[in-house]
Amino acid sequence: MTDEPFDATSAQKAGLLNYVVPAVELDAKVDWLVNRIVDKSPTAIRRGKYAMRAIASMSFDESIAYAESQIALLAMTEDAKEGLKAFSEKRKPSWLGK
Repeated sequence: MTDEPFDATSAQKAGLLNYVVPAVELDAKVDWLVNRIVDKSPTAIRRGKYAMRAIASMSFDESIAYAESQIALLAMTEDAKEGLKAFSEKRKPSWLGK
């Protein structure tokens, strides 16, 4: 708000960043983050990225309503059904991307 620059540690303390790592650890942290995503539903990732772009130009109330509608649509996908089935069967899901 004040247009004053701040460092990464201050940004993390303010909740603007999740992680701050030295440059030599950056590749390892990126690999760790990527590995947390790649085994998730491709449908959920695709729809999530689409929703994030769409809500960028919406008001807060519009974005909440839009996000709720997207969650409802995602819940009807084959990937959502597979995720619930895999959870109940205590196994890793086999995502269909649908």
